[in-house]
Amino acid sequence: MDEILKIRYRHGEMTIILENFFPSSQKNLKKLLKVIELDWDHKDELIEQITTWISEHVQMYEQMAKEYANKYVDIRPKALEMGEKVQKMESYLDSIAAWKKTPEDKKLKERFKESNAEYRHLKNKEHIYHSAFTKYHRKKEGLQKNLKLLTEGK
Repeated sequence: MDEILKIRYRHGEMTIILENFFPSSQKNLKKLLKVIELDWDHKDELIEQITTWISEHVQMYEQMAKEYANKYVDIRPKALEMGEKVQKMESYLDSIAAWKKTPEDKKLKERFKESNAEYRHLKNKEHIYHSAFTKYHRKKEGLQKNLKLLTEGK
């Protein structure tokens, strides 16, 4: 699908990169439609090109949002479980550190550091997946609103 929209009118032309323009505000979309009205020979083709592009991207963003939601749902319990494990290890280390120092303590502290690093890694991935889901979900909703405005304007 063509990602660039070329609008030609009596006194000039305008090029819109659809990926950069959409999703857009209602105000900006109405301005774009007014400019498209100036290209009366290709008006219907331009609107059809926009609606096709939006429809394809709504589906793509929905798929990506689902993908990241699934990843988030998969990693969330692992992060919670690792968080509990780290917390228990930390409280155990605090309790034994007060009354004895043994060679086993060093091994335990090493395992604690590894577990804590793994926990931070899981929490980071969890945050990334949640942010990506939110981003694609918002883009999808914005494009759906734009598509609704376009179809109402016909």
